[in-house]
Amino acid sequence: MISAQLLKKIHERLQQITGNFQDSFGGLDVIFIGDLRQLPPVRATPIYLPTKSLVGGPILWRGLKFYELNQVMRQANVQFASILTKIGNGDVLEDDERAIIESRFFTKAEVDARCPGVIRIFNTNQSVNEYNHQILISAEEKVVSTARDTYIGCSSDNQTALMRQKVHKMSLIDTGGLPYETIFVMGILYLLTTNIDVADGLANGAVGKWVHLDRNDAGEVTVVWLDFPDNSNIGIK
Repeated sequence: MISAQLLKKIHERLQQITGNFQDSFGGLDVIFIGDLRQLPPVRATPIYLPTKSLVGGPILWRGLKFYELNQVMRQANVQFASILTKIGNGDVLEDDERAIIESRFFTKAEVDARCPGVIRIFNTNQSVNEYNHQILISAEEKVVSTARDTYIGCSSDNQTALMRQKVHKMSLIDTGGLPYETIFVMGILYLLTTNIDVADGLANGAVGKWVHLDRNDAGEVTVVWLDFPDNSNIGIK
């Protein structure tokens, strides 16, 4: 998941530390371990491609020696591991291999009937937002918390309005994962998408259930209380 930009920063920082600006990574031996079949970094250049800001500079990836580990360690099912490798390589699957994969396919109706509360994984952020929004607005009892933005440096109401329009068009990635409107439903699971306090367990990926919220005198939501039943280490700091 290291991007070409981050690789360049590592290279430059090691040069600063060692004082060696002639050799890559300051002349130090650097070992990178990873899977080239991983998805490319979000909004960044893959490690094996040159960055736009590095015109005429060294392509650090080309100076690395590659050693492939070919023993599968994280998948005990040999046949399934072989299928995953084929998919990663873009190879055509045999009929029996395709049947194994398709045996795990379920329709939306089947999933809703068998396990309605299961966590679903989508291939786009838009699909995630649409599904979550549909679940939340369908609840009979819900609380909608609207962001109250403060704009600093605007010289006129017209400029403030333009800034507000710009902010409302931003994606969740641009706003640090904070939507303009957040819908709270009792008992619904909420996933943290940013690191708040890693030492206290409040990290990206932690899942908590909404149990309570505090309001101010104006009725605005001020504090949201989540219960993390699967991790007793969260919130003990």
